Amino acid sequence: MSFLLRHGRAFEGRSHWSKAHRNWLATLRFDHRAQQIAMEEYIHSIEQIEERRDRLTRQMVDLLPNWSLNPVVEAIQALRGVAQISAVTLVSEIGDFRRFSNPRQFA
Repeated sequence: MSFLLRHGRAFEGRSHWSKAHRNWLATLRFDHRAQQIAMEEYIHSIEQIEERRDRLTRQMVDLLPNWSLNPVVEAIQALRGVAQISAVTLVSEIGDFRRFSNPRQFA
């Protein structure tokens, strides 16, 4: 987050947005109240975005069993590295794969 870098704060841990990183963020204090408010608002915004992501993910998973393209989603998941939500997203964006006559046209 550039706000932190501008104020000379850099996380020394291994990965950002991990539990350790979040704990570190919670300990940060700024001298000026406006800076503290800005930091708290940044954190709150991220929490809201994560809640929205989780809510939408749950809704997709709940709707999946009754979706006509669920068999395609399941087939796409057989590809290495393609998890359920990635498969749902891909299938919803592509629709009918048969509209592509060959892999090159798809790509």
